[in-house]
Amino acid sequence: MAKKLDKTLKELEKDIIYFLTMCTNNDLKLYISDPKEKKIEDFARFACLGLAFNLRGVHLNVYAQYENVGDINDLLNYLDAVTFERAEKWIENFIVNIKEPILKNCAQSIWAEKKIYFASHKFKIPNLF
Repeated sequence: MAKKLDKTLKELEKDIIYFLTMCTNNDLKLYISDPKEKKIEDFARFACLGLAFNLRGVHLNVYAQYENVGDINDLLNYLDAVTFERAEKWIENFIVNIKEPILKNCAQSIWAEKKIYFASHKFKIPNLF
């Protein structure tokens, strides 16, 4: 059991490391900043990015950070109101700024596949999983 937990935690940590490598300097500073310095929109954006690229460690870390500053239900309600257009803008603007070519190609590929799904299904944040 301890081995499984350790493996899971390492995978979640790897997600965060990949994400931080993908971030611009501004996003990196914002992501690692004190949660009190972020707006709810920042948390929502990072949560969407984590989900969009299958980086569950990022998504879960955003929730953990938000719990330090507010009621998690506020963030969940905010996320529920995010439109496809808004999420798409966040995600595509993020992809454009990824400097590492391999990570950029992976992000583009994952996002392209998810966009195809949303073309025939109603967009909801949980469907980004």
